[in-house]
Amino acid sequence: MIDFISAFKSTDFEHELMVNLLEGKEPFYDELRMQYRNASVVRRERSSFSSTTYYKVPTEFRPMKVRNKVFDDYKVEVIESSSELGVSLVIKNGYLSHIELSDDSGNFPPNLSLLTVYKD
Repeated sequence: MIDFISAFKSTDFEHELMVNLLEGKEPFYDELRMQYRNASVVRRERSSFSSTTYYKVPTEFRPMKVRNKVFDDYKVEVIESSSELGVSLVIKNGYLSHIELSDDSGNFPPNLSLLTVYKD
């Protein structure tokens, strides 16, 4: 079962996670940070295995040269789980699309507090 949660602002956890994921020095990250700063949360989906947050970037932003990309080589450690969570950041059609956190155990924590983010 998936719960749909509607909200328009990132949570503190989501914001802290995105800041860590987007700290690259390449120009691509500058564009992605700008999109994130101006994006709104469209919806959230949560299940016992994952949590996904979908973003909408304002139409005045031009798409990035990188049209479609999935950053799925990150892991995150949170206080509420003894196992690390997988992280995927998705770019679609040149825009920030969504971020997904997953836990293969089926015990996805209801609330999250970030400890660390690292490349797998």
